[in-house]
Amino acid sequence: MEALPPRLRELGAHIRWVSPLAKDDYAEYRDAAFFRAVGLGDFVGELASFWPPGGPSWDALAIISDSDGRIRPCVILVEAKSHIHEIYGSGCQAGPSSRGLIEKALAETKDWCGASMDADWTRPLYQSANRLAHLCLIRKRLQRPAWLVNLYFINDPIGPTDEDAWKVELQKVKASLGLTSNVAFAIDLFLPALTSGDS
Repeated sequence: MEALPPRLRELGAHIRWVSPLAKDDYAEYRDAAFFRAVGLGDFVGELASFWPPGGPSWDALAIISDSDGRIRPCVILVEAKSHIHEIYGSGCQAGPSSRGLIEKALAETKDWCGASMDADWTRPLYQSANRLAHLCLIRKRLQRPAWLVNLYFINDPIGPTDEDAWKVELQKVKASLGLTSNVAFAIDLFLPALTSGDS
């Protein structure tokens, strides 16, 4: 909550996590199941027209709301990384029929967030790009409040990375995506990794 606008706290908003939960065997959701989990089940058709099946699997999902109903429920999408190499992947592997829909969605997203249209979002940074695309879908097309939280763990034992190293790499990532400023409603959040002895 501290990373979100103060107005939400002033209105008594709270976060209700919907994934991953122990009672659901820590399931991570994607596609229509993801939309239903965050209360957007009525818009599954819009999701299907924007992105083909096999979209992002979200590390965590939540809904922000308040007890008095003064704010519209707000979706939180979380993408988490424990070390720098996790940022990069093998790029878009979609077949020809899905690829056209994806490229159309990515072009719309570039325009929405002010990225260079020349930046190739289908290569190693495709995962970052498709997360931004789903934020664009919810914010721009559906006109629903949402935040994308890019969560970076500091000094995870698997691949220890300090906050300064993350920030240097993220500047390179944003430059490669053709972004000259921060994307509205997207937050970079740094948290210390737990060790096996932490409870």
